Amino acid sequence: MSFDVQGKSTIKTEPILILKKKQNDILLKITTKFGRELLVTKDHPLLTDSGMVDAGLVSIGTNLVSHGFEGLECLEPTEDVVYNVKDLNKAMDELGMSDVGNARAQVLKHLGSLGLTELKTTSNKLPRILKLLGIILSDGTVPQGSKYVSIYGKLEDLKSIKNDLNWLGINSIIISRQRHHKINSHYGEAAFQSVEHSIKISSRGFRVILHAMGIPSGNRSAQRYRIPPWIKSLKAWQKRLFVAAYFGGELTKPISNNGYNFTMPHLVSANWRLC
Repeated sequence: MSFDVQGKSTIKTEPILILKKKQNDILLKITTKFGRELLVTKDHPLLTDSGMVDAGLVSIGTNLVSHGFEGLECLEPTEDVVYNVKDLNKAMDELGMSDVGNARAQVLKHLGSLGLTELKTTSNKLPRILKLLGIILSDGTVPQGSKYVSIYGKLEDLKSIKNDLNWLGINSIIISRQRHHKINSHYGEAAFQSVEHSIKISSRGFRVILHAMGIPSGNRSAQRYRIPPWIKSLKAWQKRLFVAAYFGGELTKPISNNGYNFTMPHLVSANWRLC
């Protein structure tokens, strides 16, 4: 792992060269103000606010650069069924999907070709699906019936979402359109233009598995709903994928109005319940 100065995050890198030597000198144990510990040799370079400095030159008051996120332990989940073929058939019933033209059998056949007629908590597909569920519940629309699902956001974020959908074998298309807005207030009329980006997922099979997993349809602001129970029984690292995606679309960004203090992140969702 390396620290990306521009991106201000840790990134996975591969070693180019490896040097081994016996260490006859002492090892230094450096403890930061927030309790993080480093065990290094005196000539080991450390990143500070003044650039790279040998560990032997670090003293009390030196500002070391570190990444605050440590991650969660990747524990093997217990194998449970999220949904199966029976749940998919029930979902198609509740969505009002007819069998004209053998439509329902075609949906099951298509999902079978993608390995999605059954989903277990141990599936390698679940991490991507959890991220998709989180962003759909925050920045997506799931209409009543078997209509297409849409997700709105920044173009670069939608491209990343499309990559996950492609990996799952689910077709989607990114749409960009110019929008003209007018807002009337006691200050007068304000007019502005913007480019709206969205991703359209027309797969009926995807719509069916969303319903089978317990994702609500229609206007979510006009109904009460809870997080599907099966998500709450997952391992912490799996739940984090869902919550991080949801907060990425719904949680406010910390803002500093004075250059020193940050506002608390703010989440408003009147009908959404985590428990």
